[in-house]
Amino acid sequence: MGTGKPRPARVGSNAGRRSLGVALSLGVIGAVACRGHDGGTAGGGEDGVSATTGDGDGRGDQPGDGGGDRATTPGGWRDASYSGPEGSRSYRLYVPATTGTPAARPLVLLLHGCSQTAADVAAATRIDELAERRQLLVVAPTQPSTANPQGCWSWYVPENQGRAGEAALLAAIAAHVAATEAIDAGRVYVAGFSAGGAMAAILASCYVDRFAAAAIHSGLMFEAATDAMSAFAAMGSGTTRDPAVAAADAAECAGTSAGVVPVLVIHGRADTVVDVANADATVAESLAVADRADDGADNGSVSRTPATTTSFTAAGGLSYEVARYGAARAVERVLVTGLGHAWSGGPAGGSYTDPNGPDATSMVWDFFAAHAR
Repeated sequence: MGTGKPRPARVGSNAGRRSLGVALSLGVIGAVACRGHDGGTAGGGEDGVSATTGDGDGRGDQPGDGGGDRATTPGGWRDASYSGPEGSRSYRLYVPATTGTPAARPLVLLLHGCSQTAADVAAATRIDELAERRQLLVVAPTQPSTANPQGCWSWYVPENQGRAGEAALLAAIAAHVAATEAIDAGRVYVAGFSAGGAMAAILASCYVDRFAAAAIHSGLMFEAATDAMSAFAAMGSGTTRDPAVAAADAAECAGTSAGVVPVLVIHGRADTVVDVANADATVAESLAVADRADDGADNGSVSRTPATTTSFTAAGGLSYEVARYGAARAVERVLVTGLGHAWSGGPAGGSYTDPNGPDATSMVWDFFAAHAR
């Protein structure tokens, strides 16, 4: 197997033509969510331990910056960093326009894919526009190359598949923002793309006490792989891990925390980087988790058959199917025909985006808005 960096996927035409000769060394899954059209690096940076928070967009005072007349404060991104016993990472925080003293608002932890930064995934999802419309905050950490050569969240490393490692660090960043901003603790959510989606699955499995819902776009289920080689295999043709076994491990990981994190799965049927079989595996694992949560046993008490299945056509022309499982939308799956490895409905020319699909960002928020802890 080769050791060169993979060719960036072309988006909008069966994105992510599989490159079987991609770099695959310890801690490198280069095929996941690489750079989009321009190949440039937008924003982000290496991690640090500074507690300093700066205005990333030059708009002046932002909520919590101190000083100034804040009768009406414009929305914008702020660059900051977190350092604690779990580790250190830089992150971007979007705070929407605020008038007077803000009420407690929702928070979304947004996780990028490989070779992306916080700025890349923010632009690909246009999450700031959603944040303004729905009055929510967004925290988007960046994985530096010092932690993973391709900038991937290392979802396939066993140390990170629990309440430790990178999972603990990401949960701590969300908790830090929730403690320092006006956040509704019952409406903290996690969403991720590709490697970020796989990390979102870990957080949804192990941090039932922290997150009210999760969205996994083009990602993989909890414990889909346990090393680089098995990760590459899972991406290519689906995980060989039994979803029921992964669900049992998720219950153990969550510990005494009661309940279950509702999960939205979005995936392109034409994804040649992370095979669509992973969407079905994530749904199966999520349903098994919900089954265990209601009575302590995986005994079929939660149906594996969708309660509803509906087909639509996006304004951009791609058709998609929405399947809802269980009571109160416990699990939802969106499969988009013709969508490759790309954020559905993202802007043309973005980092792994396809504007012809349905608006995934709006679907994510619609799902999140239906759930609170």
